[in-house]
Amino acid sequence: MKASLYTQLILLFFSSLFNLHAQLETQKWYFGNQAGLDFSTNPPTVLTNGMLNTSEGCATLSDAAGNLLFYTDGVTVYDKTHAIMANGTGLFGNSSTTQSSIIVKQPGNSNIFFVFTLGASGTGSLCFSTVDLSLAAGMGSVTIKNTLLSANMSEKLTAVRHCNGNEVWVISHENNSSNFRSYLVSSAGVNAAIITNVGSTISSSTQSWLGNLKASPTGRKLVMAISGSNGSFEIYDFDNTTGVPSNPFNLGSFPSAYGCEFSPDGSKLYGDRESGTNFLTLYQWDLCAGSATAIVASQFSLAVTSQIMGMQLASDGKIYIARMGASTLAVIANPNATGASCNYLHNGQSVFPKICRYNLPNFMTSYLKTSPQPFTYTVNCSVAQFTNPPPTSTLNIGCTAISNSVTGLLWNFGEPSSGANNTSTLSNPSHTYNAMGNYTPYLIIYSTCRFDTVKIPINVTGIVPTLNIAGSFTICKGDKRTYTVSGANSYTWSGNVFTPTIALSPTVTLVYTVSGTNAQNGCSSSKSFSITVNKCLGFVPEMKTESLKIFPNPFQNYLIVEAKKNTKINIFDQNGILIYQNIFEKDGEQKINTSLFAPGVYLINLATEEGSKKIRVVKLE
Repeated sequence: MKASLYTQLILLFFSSLFNLHAQLETQKWYFGNQAGLDFSTNPPTVLTNGMLNTSEGCATLSDAAGNLLFYTDGVTVYDKTHAIMANGTGLFGNSSTTQSSIIVKQPGNSNIFFVFTLGASGTGSLCFSTVDLSLAAGMGSVTIKNTLLSANMSEKLTAVRHCNGNEVWVISHENNSSNFRSYLVSSAGVNAAIITNVGSTISSSTQSWLGNLKASPTGRKLVMAISGSNGSFEIYDFDNTTGVPSNPFNLGSFPSAYGCEFSPDGSKLYGDRESGTNFLTLYQWDLCAGSATAIVASQFSLAVTSQIMGMQLASDGKIYIARMGASTLAVIANPNATGASCNYLHNGQSVFPKICRYNLPNFMTSYLKTSPQPFTYTVNCSVAQFTNPPPTSTLNIGCTAISNSVTGLLWNFGEPSSGANNTSTLSNPSHTYNAMGNYTPYLIIYSTCRFDTVKIPINVTGIVPTLNIAGSFTICKGDKRTYTVSGANSYTWSGNVFTPTIALSPTVTLVYTVSGTNAQNGCSSSKSFSITVNKCLGFVPEMKTESLKIFPNPFQNYLIVEAKKNTKINIFDQNGILIYQNIFEKDGEQKINTSLFAPGVYLINLATEEGSKKIRVVKLE
């Protein structure tokens, strides 16, 4: 991994520690004639305490823990107690606008929110008002009202998170124009529009200003329902770095197109129609089919028994569909599935005794992005082996055409005491835990314009023993040495020896293996070690030690001397001249370079506190 990417991963890792909680901003819904749903339960709980009475557009927002903040129909703002918020009336939206409003939090400020509103019938304006939740004892107050952004707008309004994961794009469409307008909401506020002329013209003459505009959860696609006699559904690529839509293609003729929504994984698109001879139909397209022609050809049509209208993806992964005047919503229970497998339920969710109207709450769809599949793991005593979700190229969301490519992985094994070993950027790492217990490792998957965190608790029920072997690992041919293993309760050596200590006398260099098992939990491990066998000369019996060895003899370019610390060595040539002198600073082997020694006989004198020894060695040509 390149250093710059690694640095980026580490920075994102620390910033992401504050974003591991579930994002539940879409948990509470208020819409229609005082209808409401709470998605903290499954199925959602019907809410009857709402105050909205809106025929179409509305918006609701909760905090990251799912607690209601406020909601609006684009005209009146209601606080979390369902009272009208201070200064919360007279906003320039309209309750009969398709998407009358959307709520966006100001980045970097936990109290400031912008309520974007749209007027009706293609002649209204796009405005925003500011809500400060620190005021009115935490109930909030509208502090700045109806700041004009653009006049003569269609009724289409959506929002998606910027590629940087912090700022937000608010996107709408002009009337009598083919211009999209994208407004970046940053810590500085609402910035000037990015205007893009692309795709179909929205026109008053055909009433195509009706219909929803939606962004995919990944932020890479837009779909616009174009109503009126020349109606259709039009799909765009969306660059959530620049705010620019591009590459439009039309799905065909669908007069009075109205509701539309992406599946959670972005692979499917759904649409319906507001009126006309075929309005009792739900349409599905496979966005992973390939070319635009293939996507059009993938259309699946499902007849329904009564009119269906605006659609909204929910945090439970289902798409809910408004039914005008009904006390039940239609539900697409498995929207990622193809064709009839999507499991359309016409009376899928009750809102009784309240009534639904044309539309459901409008949310920034980035709150509803799909997370990758969970990673898999195995635990053998204290050793855990992890495998990241496949495929790593597309986050396992939809298909490559609509997903974000993975740029890096960062594992955290949930054991801070393990220090640097607690993290890894490998695809399929392993981690050895130091103690038994419960841990919550997590994987952060970094991809283009997003990162996802997957957490899974694991239980470590045993500890793999750490084996230590004591003994000499370099011996002379003919020696017999004792080796002792520790760290477990029982042991098995090569050759089926079951004691902690074993005597070995190899005649050639060999590798031995010993296994150890803990009686408490049955966990075991193995350790291998090599014994190097050399031909040695120069032992000093009178020193009563086996620690002095000189080899090879004869020699050529080097001599190896094995001795204890503080052993003094002098080497004399055949004329009795001292040519080398040294004192060993530690136990073990000392390699002496003899490449400059002339061929001949040399006398080596070794001296310790136990005595001394002289030995003759021969340097070969």
